[in-house]
Amino acid sequence: MIVDMHKYSFVVFHNDYDTFLGELKRLGVLHISTSAAEPTEQMQEAMRQMADVRKTRQQLEAEAGKTATADLAGDLPTDGAQLVAAIKANAAETDRATQTIALSLKEMERYAPWGNDLQADALSRLADAGISVRLFQCPQSRFNSAWANDGAVEIVSQSGGLCHFAAFGTDAVPMPDIDAEEVALPAKSFAELQADKADAEQRLAQLGTEKQKFAAFGVEILKNYEDDLADALQLMAAQQGTTAAADGSLRLLEGYVPADSRADLDAWLSTTAAVVVSKPASADEKPPVKLRNSKFSKLFEPITEMFSLPNYSELDPTPLFAPFFMLFFGLCLGDAGYGLIVLLVALLAKRKVGEGMKGFCNLGIILGTATVVVSVITGMVFGIDLSDPAVGVPENIRQWFVTDRNFLIAGYSPMMVVAIIIGLVQILFGMCVNAVKLTKQQGGRYAIASVSWVVMLVMLVVTFGLPFAGVEFAPFVTWICYGIIGLAAIGIFLLNSPKSGIVSNIGSGIWTTYNMATGLLGDTLSYIRLFALGLTGGILGGVFNSMAFQAGEGLPLVVKFLVVLVILLIGHAINFALCLIGAFVHPMRLTFVEFYKNAGFEGGGEEYKPFRNIKS
Repeated sequence: MIVDMHKYSFVVFHNDYDTFLGELKRLGVLHISTSAAEPTEQMQEAMRQMADVRKTRQQLEAEAGKTATADLAGDLPTDGAQLVAAIKANAAETDRATQTIALSLKEMERYAPWGNDLQADALSRLADAGISVRLFQCPQSRFNSAWANDGAVEIVSQSGGLCHFAAFGTDAVPMPDIDAEEVALPAKSFAELQADKADAEQRLAQLGTEKQKFAAFGVEILKNYEDDLADALQLMAAQQGTTAAADGSLRLLEGYVPADSRADLDAWLSTTAAVVVSKPASADEKPPVKLRNSKFSKLFEPITEMFSLPNYSELDPTPLFAPFFMLFFGLCLGDAGYGLIVLLVALLAKRKVGEGMKGFCNLGIILGTATVVVSVITGMVFGIDLSDPAVGVPENIRQWFVTDRNFLIAGYSPMMVVAIIIGLVQILFGMCVNAVKLTKQQGGRYAIASVSWVVMLVMLVVTFGLPFAGVEFAPFVTWICYGIIGLAAIGIFLLNSPKSGIVSNIGSGIWTTYNMATGLLGDTLSYIRLFALGLTGGILGGVFNSMAFQAGEGLPLVVKFLVVLVILLIGHAINFALCLIGAFVHPMRLTFVEFYKNAGFEGGGEEYKPFRNIKS
């Protein structure tokens, strides 16, 4: 549900305003209305700093606890900004040291064909003595032996299909003309490069120790710094939402408070000199949205927030789609073994993670349990179809699995029919939600058309669908159904827009009927994905099972066991990952597209964020 809000307007003397804001912050219940203007440069800089600190903290958290010990604390900066600067400097110097090592190794490799004791300055000394030396390399097949016969060329080494050689020349005996690639030695000697590499490795080890120190003792410092920045950003937002009046002697401020959180605020305001006006918030004012749900529905609030919060005048969709989403997930994942994995992982993770992640673990427990329940009904476990007689499940149990072998419905797969029925139920439920929303927003008259469509669709199914399935009605029951359909038609074609005339209503009704006829079928058939995804996952799991045991045929027992195990683990890991992705994506698609559309969901609500002390 969406919590009711009260709007507060304050007029405060400028000398008392800072104290007033401080007390509001302590109470932590007022959502301050900020102007629609873009954040100031100061606010944008604070947000950039917060993002930078958060990223740095997350990097430290990933490293924390690996090899750090208490004796690493040393002279760690206690100021958050200085610590961030030190961490960045460490990262930059680590990059430089790593590059130095890589460059030194690359340069040292250039000495390999010539010998590590060869130095560029030695060649310079020979040149000073009148002997010029040049180094060359070429493919062995292209080496001209005549160069060596003249005594002016000496082969140094041959490796990797290349011939490495030196050519000599003097004033008396000029160097021959050699058609080959000339090689230049590195500016530093091999020993100097070794020393550079050793120094960089030593520095890298020191930087690694410093990084461990940051990870062990810097996370809390950065958390506090991040909270400080968040506090400062809150204050800037509050100041942006403040209006000066009476030549700057007064401060005007507006905000919203949940109706059930007003007591402490009202008690304190009664002791202040501020002028206060409060009233129930109006949807036209676009107050912030705070959701309050049961323990079950609250677990699905992150899914609601992924799309958009409802606006203040709407209904909270979370408890309305939560049971459907749970069922959709189970149908899409479609395997009791996979559901058991999700359930066990969520149970184990719940014991390890912090309070902020326990809600996601609880959601995993619920979704895993739903998958197990649905898949036990359909008889699918790790790609094994329990309704198959070859599996060996007793007949008195096997006959109850809802599969094509046991329960064909008019020649169709029972799970496909179930998926379509579930889709039709959710669509009709969405229309009912839309009717309630319209009643809340505009009045009951505006919901007549939505209610009429629900009645019309239900009665069409009853009147024509049930007889098609073999259900017979007495004639008077059929005529009653026709009468109800006629009344629903009046609501659709004559009462869909209370403020418009008959012609406009009829035109609008025809247009709505066209949209309903073209859209309803597509929306309903979209739910077949619930059947198709579960079926596909089961088939693919069965394929991996067959591959594993066929690959192990004729092999020794130990080898067969290993081959079968490897194929099963890899195959089911791939299938599980694919099924898990589909089990999240497609229920969200059905929720955000089919259900939200038929429920008339508008969204665009602003999250309730009270002005409060972030640091505990």
